[in-house]
Amino acid sequence: MKGTFDLNLLAVIAALDETRSVTRAAQKLKMSQPGLSSALVRLRQQFGDPLFVRAAGGMQPTARGLELADEARAMLHRIHEKVLKAPFFVAAEAKTEFRFAMQDVGEMVFLPTLVEAFRSLAPHATFQAASYSPRELEVAMEAGQVDLALGYLPDLRSSAFLKQRLMLHGFSCILRAGHPVASHLTKAAFSELEHVVVESPTRSQELVDNYLDRRNIVRKVRLRSTHFLTLPIIVASTDMIATVPTPVGRVFAGTDRVVVVAPPYQIPKFPIQQHWHRRYDQDPRNRWLREQVALLFGRG
Repeated sequence: MKGTFDLNLLAVIAALDETRSVTRAAQKLKMSQPGLSSALVRLRQQFGDPLFVRAAGGMQPTARGLELADEARAMLHRIHEKVLKAPFFVAAEAKTEFRFAMQDVGEMVFLPTLVEAFRSLAPHATFQAASYSPRELEVAMEAGQVDLALGYLPDLRSSAFLKQRLMLHGFSCILRAGHPVASHLTKAAFSELEHVVVESPTRSQELVDNYLDRRNIVRKVRLRSTHFLTLPIIVASTDMIATVPTPVGRVFAGTDRVVVVAPPYQIPKFPIQQHWHRRYDQDPRNRWLREQVALLFGRG
C-alpha cells in the first residue's frame, strides 16, 4: 500500500462486498455511480490489486479484496461503537465511587439523603467526601478527583467551573434546651449573651460577621472554634449561643439538648450550589450525578 489512506474508502469496500454491485453500493452509500467507480479506482491503485472483478454473479472480491472487506467491516463497527456512538451511564449497574468536596456542615446536610437515595438509584456506588482549600479544590476538580463540590464556595470563580444553585440557606441561633431566652431572643439578649463563633473554611460565617460589623452590632465572643461538630455539646452544656446555617441548627436540634431560635436580625441568606469542572460538563456519569443532586436538593 502506498501513501496515506482515506478512511472513507472503508465504507466503499464494505458496500461493494455486501452488494457485489457498483450501482447498488453507490445507492447504499448515497453516492453517484461515477463517484463510486472513481473510489474503486483509487482503492485499486492504493493496494495494487483489482480487489473486485466482474463475474457472472456480479462484482466478486479477489482474495485481497475479501480480506480487506472483513477488516473494513470490523473497523467501521469499532468506529461506530467507540467513536460515534453516544456514551451513556447506567447507574443501576455502575460500580463507581462518587467523589464530593464539602465541609463537615455540608456532610451533615447532604450525605444522609444522598446515601439513602442512591441505595436504589445506584446500588453498587460508593461515596467519598473531603474538604479542600480553594486552590486544592480547583486542581482536584480539573483532574477529575472530585466530581462535584457542594456548598457555599465564593472562591470558585474561574470560568473553568460551572455551577447550579440548589437552595438558599438562612441562619439560626442555637441555645441549650431550657435556656431562659429560648422562647424569645431579643436584640438585647443577643448582645448580652456569650457567643461561640466557628472560624472554619465554610465561608458562610463571614456573612454573619460582615452583617454585624457593618451595623456595629457587638457580640461577646467567649469561644472561637474551627469545628461545627463540637457546637451542640458546648452549647448544650453552657448558656452560650451560636449562630449557624439553619439546616445545621436543625440537625443539632435533633439531639433534644439544643433548640433552634430565629436570630433577632435579618441576616442575608446565601446560595448553596453544586459546582463542576467544564471538562466534565457533557460526561454522562457527571451529568447523571448532577441531575440527581438537583432533584434531591434543588429548591431554587
